[in-house]
Amino acid sequence: LILVYPVVTMGENTHAGSRNYLIGPYPAQEYANLTSIEKQVTKHFPPTFLWWGDQDQTVDPDNSRMLKAALEHNGILCDCVEYSGVGHGVGIGKDLSCEGWIEKAVAFWEKQR
Repeated sequence: LILVYPVVTMGENTHAGSRNYLIGPYPAQEYANLTSIEKQVTKHFPPTFLWWGDQDQTVDPDNSRMLKAALEHNGILCDCVEYSGVGHGVGIGKDLSCEGWIEKAVAFWEKQR
């Protein structure tokens, strides 16, 4: 699994626009829990490459931090990187601290094959 500055949770730190679009503005708590990735991680979750920027003003970086914690808690092989000074929607990250993330993700993926 390769995730880049993802919306992870439908709970407290969610990106409201994504939640509204995906499950509505006032989902039942049970449904919000079922659609929050960090609450669905088990020992059977796939190896995961995850990165985010610490300056993301669109999706709270705590989304990725929560998923990282869940992956580590469940012993899932993961490569999680928080890039300094990077916001949301930077694509390949040319001239940013995250430049080269694609190569890093591909290398992670190739190890899993």
